[in-house]
Amino acid sequence: MPSHADAAADGIARAKENLAKYQAKPVFVAPGDAFDAKSCAAGKKMLSIPNNSGNPFLKGIIDRMKTAGAEVGLEVREWENQGQPSQWVQGVELAIREKYDIIDLISGIDPGTIQPQLQAAKDAGVKVMTSHFYDPSFEQNPVVSSSLTIGFGEIGTILADWSTVALEGKANIALVVSNEVPPTIPLVANFKKQLEANCPDCKIV
Repeated sequence: MPSHADAAADGIARAKENLAKYQAKPVFVAPGDAFDAKSCAAGKKMLSIPNNSGNPFLKGIIDRMKTAGAEVGLEVREWENQGQPSQWVQGVELAIREKYDIIDLISGIDPGTIQPQLQAAKDAGVKVMTSHFYDPSFEQNPVVSSSLTIGFGEIGTILADWSTVALEGKANIALVVSNEVPPTIPLVANFKKQLEANCPDCKIV
């Protein structure tokens, strides 16, 4: 039976091995067959609603969406807001009124929070999508037509392995959690699971 020291060393080795694939240069793999994006997007409009326009990370995402949209003829507009659900509702109502083709809820807006308004948008022919909200393991709200998912659970695994390696298997971790944001749940669950598997001397304090 391996000693405690051996188990700790083996855990660090596994964590290093797991991290190696993320440290290598990624290889692009097309998610499907090629298609003519311009013919699909030209003349269409998308309203991007971030959970809060004061977040520079989300501002950067939307700015890049505007740039990419311009290349294929898709008009992208940000619905600027201060994180109030009533403001999100106003954005949805504008999208219906001005006949937008897509509403994109970006990072942290739970479709269930404003579901009646999103259902009205769907009924009016506006497609509703989410970005940076659902983990691949989640079932999306039926009012949503498509989602750009993020592997929040996978991120939790990576963070646990990084903590194990960076602190040489002896990390004391203060874990600040916001469970009202659904993606937090798989992230934290996988973090704890991976830490337990690879770092017997690591502690969440």
